[in-house]
Amino acid sequence: MKINPGRVFKVLRPPNPYAPPSPVRLTPEQAATATVPLPDRASVGGHLPKSAIARPPRPGEDKEAGTTKVGTSFAAKAARKLERSDRKAGDITVTKRLRTSATGMEILGTTFGRYWCHSPEDGSLLGLPIKSIGVHVWYGEPVLFGVVRGLTDVFIARAGQIFKLAGVVLDKPALDLARVPPEDALDFSRAVVAQARRLEKLTTGEQDRRDVFEWAVNNYQRAVRYQINNALIVAEQVGRPLTVRDLAEMVSPNWTVAELVSPAYPTLKHALIVATLLALPTHRAAKLLSRAAVLEIGSDLLPENTDPTDGSRIAIDAWSHHAMAMERLYPTWLQLGVRLNWKHMGGVLKVLDNLRIQNLSAWVERAKPREKNNE
Repeated sequence: MKINPGRVFKVLRPPNPYAPPSPVRLTPEQAATATVPLPDRASVGGHLPKSAIARPPRPGEDKEAGTTKVGTSFAAKAARKLERSDRKAGDITVTKRLRTSATGMEILGTTFGRYWCHSPEDGSLLGLPIKSIGVHVWYGEPVLFGVVRGLTDVFIARAGQIFKLAGVVLDKPALDLARVPPEDALDFSRAVVAQARRLEKLTTGEQDRRDVFEWAVNNYQRAVRYQINNALIVAEQVGRPLTVRDLAEMVSPNWTVAELVSPAYPTLKHALIVATLLALPTHRAAKLLSRAAVLEIGSDLLPENTDPTDGSRIAIDAWSHHAMAMERLYPTWLQLGVRLNWKHMGGVLKVLDNLRIQNLSAWVERAKPREKNNE
């Protein structure tokens, strides 16, 4: 008998007794109470693996009735679908990254939430992604801004929650940040924030609050510029002329002049960097730290009815402790100031980071014996 090499023979195989049954689609209401029968010898041709014959009962399994609950993964998915069905137009949900305060939210185009609205085509409920347009200062605080492609609403994220700015409507629908060049996306984000500030309906109290923050920020920036100008004058008098750009590079190679001279949101860390770079005397450093403390965390570092420009005893003690630590590491720091070779040491940021690690190490060494004694 000749066999045609081009002919295809179909090999018939017996059915696999261990093959899983076809999945059964259940509604979310049925998922909570649905059960499936446990396998027995007759259903699989009289053969069962040892793991299925002798095993301890699983959670949710009824050995006498021969049933077990549906898998938790399916139940979880059904619960999420049921939860989604309860949402309505106008709801805002946050992503896990925003809820857990993960980094990277400031990158343009990052999704940090969803805005639920009805589709204009068929009326179905849609969860449109809220895309980040960067972190901007809002009432003196850094706030994450976001928009939804095709909509004119503006959203802000604060303390793990997302809010839609009332009374703010963009002139044009938001762009798709994934399809525009980075330069255009940055310009778009700045334009959105500027328009939001202009269009927001502010009450008298909120307007006064914004004016207070702006005045305090400008006051801090003037104090920083005054101290930097004095340092530049002293450097020129001793025969080593410097520029503001040189001072910024002494902090870090990545720092700009604007970050050093006019920070949009002053912080205690910025005040400590400036005071350390310029090796300010105690009273001047305390004044700068007090101004930054009021802007960042309120008046916690100031006694009641104390003027921030006068400095506080807490700020003076904190700076004195920091100055002593710096002098132990760099004995000539207080005399040289900006004339110190900061670039050779990696910059002020690097020095402060090394000092912080040393202080943490010393604290851990002191704390470990106490924990053992308490145990």
